[in-house]
Amino acid sequence: MEVHVGIETQGPPTKTRLDVLRSAAARFTDNKASIRVTHEPRPDRHGLMTQCTMRTTAQYRVVDEIAAGFTMAIWDFADSMDMWRTFPTPKVKPRRRSRKPPAEAAGGLEHPAARLLVAAS
Repeated sequence: MEVHVGIETQGPPTKTRLDVLRSAAARFTDNKASIRVTHEPRPDRHGLMTQCTMRTTAQYRVVDEIAAGFTMAIWDFADSMDMWRTFPTPKVKPRRRSRKPPAEAAGGLEHPAARLLVAAS
């Protein structure tokens, strides 16, 4: 499942802060290559977004653990203003359409030749 942790700060991000967020995410991820830390500048603050994947589990079981882990990691971010966690729903891949006609795919109609045999009898 995918996890996003956002932190708002007053000051711009530094390499050290981005590394701290990557390190915090590494404790929860099942794939270290999935970790992404991005910066979203806003007019009066800075948003730091950490994204990663983790093993699929009930969100209520890990949300407090994630919050505690990131809170401990950013203890020296004196200008942090807010933190949030989200679990975005995965994008559903569109199903491939069947090449069969809809009625035949549903099993609703038999083969046309079968009707001819019934009518001839």
